[in-house]
Amino acid sequence: MVNTPGDPIRLLVGIRASDETIAIIRDRYGLDDPILSQYFTYLGNLVQGDLGASLRFKVPVSDLIWQFYPVTLFLVIYS
Repeated sequence: MVNTPGDPIRLLVGIRASDETIAIIRDRYGLDDPILSQYFTYLGNLVQGDLGASLRFKVPVSDLIWQFYPVTLFLVIYS
């Protein structure tokens, strides 16, 4: 498989990762599945409150949302 620029797997493991490591992670996250299947998996997780993990901060996205929610709410009310 050809790695495209901006490939999320490359962002996760770095540019020196082996093809075997990339294949394992693609399988783990279901990135080899058809796009429609990936979408329905995402919707199912979203309904359950699972927004996934941030690749940049390495924490659940829901934790990031709750961390910045008070500041965002303040800005909404203030404006």
